[in-house]
Amino acid sequence: MPSHSHIGLGLSCPLILNVATAPAERIRLFMQTQDEVILNLRQESDLQQRSIIAHAQLPYKDVQDCYQRLVEKEGSKSLWRGYGAEVSRYVLQEGIERWMRKSHLFQGLRDMFLLNREKYGTLGWCIGLSISGTVTQSIALVALYPLTLLHTRLATDVVRKSKKPTTPRLKNKQQVLAETTEAVEEQDNEDGYKVSNDSSSIEFVHLEGSGSTPPQDAAESHEQESTETELTPKPVLFNGEDYEEYVDDIDAVYEFDYKYHGIKDAYKHIVASEGYMGLYRGVSCVIAGTFVSRVGYLTIFNFLTPILLKSGTSGWAGMGSFVVMLGSTSLIGLATYPLSTIAHRRMISGDRYKSSCDAAQQIVEKQGVRALFQGVEVFLARGVILAIIGSLCV
Repeated sequence: MPSHSHIGLGLSCPLILNVATAPAERIRLFMQTQDEVILNLRQESDLQQRSIIAHAQLPYKDVQDCYQRLVEKEGSKSLWRGYGAEVSRYVLQEGIERWMRKSHLFQGLRDMFLLNREKYGTLGWCIGLSISGTVTQSIALVALYPLTLLHTRLATDVVRKSKKPTTPRLKNKQQVLAETTEAVEEQDNEDGYKVSNDSSSIEFVHLEGSGSTPPQDAAESHEQESTETELTPKPVLFNGEDYEEYVDDIDAVYEFDYKYHGIKDAYKHIVASEGYMGLYRGVSCVIAGTFVSRVGYLTIFNFLTPILLKSGTSGWAGMGSFVVMLGSTSLIGLATYPLSTIAHRRMISGDRYKSSCDAAQQIVEKQGVRALFQGVEVFLARGVILAIIGSLCV
């Protein structure tokens, strides 16, 4: 049946291209959201600050650094981590939108926003058509948005060092303090970790915003950690001497693993800690980005199509249309990228921000406008590659 084969081809071609370029998407998400990932690690980890950044291989300096460290620390397969959720979202959303286009109910909903071109002009017609398309597309988008959020959580999840539960033991109090101090000093010398005191570094920016400042040098950091090593004492009497029941951080067993182990596990974690509304953080920015994209595409193609048709031969018109498609894709992608950044940072930030507006304000105040465009080069390159290969497939 040709109709079914065409539908299958229409779904499989873009899907294969998206899966093939999924590594670029994970790298882009890391570059876009790594500041939030670092803050999450600091809040969630029970380790000292010096261990968090080192074992989570963050921050990444650039795209190449991100790619190399991900492959080195997590393996090549990790570049597709979480993309199963994105594939499911894509297939389901295409099916829902196809059904909605055939439904009389949603046809009436779309017609409500359509404006007469002669009465309201070309711009009014474009805006009305964009609202109509955004409303109908948002229905499918909202229904499947949890899959988008789960994909983002899994893709930005990194291998971190966590401590396994240990059984408290009994030891003489003075012996505990002596061994703990000596072991901490040895561990510090082995790690050789230094907290950045550069005012442009990610650590400095966020520590400054939280009301604290990073240590000035490694010696000061090590001295502070040595004197402030925390045990969990419970004084008890054993054979008439002063003993304590405690958990020894130095002898503890550590493991390296992800926080989430699959889509189902990530879903349970989010619902348990943030509730069902936590699955919809940042959705307003995604809807706004959809509307801006539609207005941009309709406006560009509506004004440039007549010019291309007057250019003469169909070959030049076809080449011009392809160039316009690439240019408009890049331009609109660049214009809507800040909305994408805010949405994705909200997806993984928990309740750190009150709203998307609050997130945008805090990000710009602490890191500047450039923070809204982190990873944009990967996004634009992937969009151009998909457009070129997609046109060749057609």
